[in-house]
Amino acid sequence: MDISKQDDGGHKVDVAMTLTAPGCGMGPVIAEDAKGKVLLVPGVAAADVRITLGTTMEPVDDQRRRENEARPDLTGMLFIS
Repeated sequence: MDISKQDDGGHKVDVAMTLTAPGCGMGPVIAEDAKGKVLLVPGVAAADVRITLGTTMEPVDDQRRRENEARPDLTGMLFIS
């Protein structure tokens, strides 16, 4: 994300997003929704949100990557067996 000040005093925000599924048909919809949310921020006069084809994203909640110490605590909270 880049934020730059414009001559009129407002700010332009450029956002690059990577989707978890590269072929996701919702990309343009998600980008437009994100752009609308960014434009709601006070002081933002312009926004550009684009979808990139990066493949470096990793799952946030992958059971195989959790520390063994955390498992007992998460088991009760998330109903994991």
